[in-house]
Amino acid sequence: LTKQLSLLLETAGIKINAVHPGMVATDIAREDATINFILKKGVVTFFPFLMRNARQGSLTAIWAALCEDLNGITGKMLHDMHEEVVSVQLE
Repeated sequence: LTKQLSLLLETAGIKINAVHPGMVATDIAREDATINFILKKGVVTFFPFLMRNARQGSLTAIWAALCEDLNGITGKMLHDMHEEVVSVQLE
């Protein structure tokens, strides 16, 4: 979607990138008991090293918004303050 949007908005001078925060420990699933149980009892209990706090999860988005090196960059996936290689190609 990001690559396609970047192509569609290129003529308007709009730059668009996707930002992946990683696995962030939040209460986003608090309304869904099943997902909340899986996340809290499964992932957080057995794999806490995979989870980031809200501050850590926001760093790439803040970096993407403020980094002058990204001026003119569009259609990219950003994660952990760098560009991720995405294998999807548009026709």
